[in-house]
Amino acid sequence: MSDQSQSSSSRETHFNSGNREHNRRQRFLRTADILKKSGLLEITTKTRDLIIKNNKLKEEISKVQVEVEDLFLEILNNPENRQYKELYESLQANGQVSIESITSADNTEILELQNS
Repeated sequence: MSDQSQSSSSRETHFNSGNREHNRRQRFLRTADILKKSGLLEITTKTRDLIIKNNKLKEEISKVQVEVEDLFLEILNNPENRQYKELYESLQANGQVSIESITSADNTEILELQNS
């Protein structure tokens, strides 16, 4: 390909790219206008904000779960907590409990098993 045809091709690509961006922007503005006129723009904006907050909270929860798992294992490995480690291992061997169930679920079932 010659330098002139490469340059022409590059300009067309840039033009098409710019045109696509312009069309995208126009579509966005039309959609925003329709949402605003229908009263749905505020709801849409709030929904977007809630989704962002929800994703951040999910990340924080995941981090806390990892911390809880680490703490739980540290507690189990403390020699003073031998009876709890034996209980956990017994429940785990019977398929009644896993570390995931302890760190992510309601622990009342585990406490009930411990008390029985």
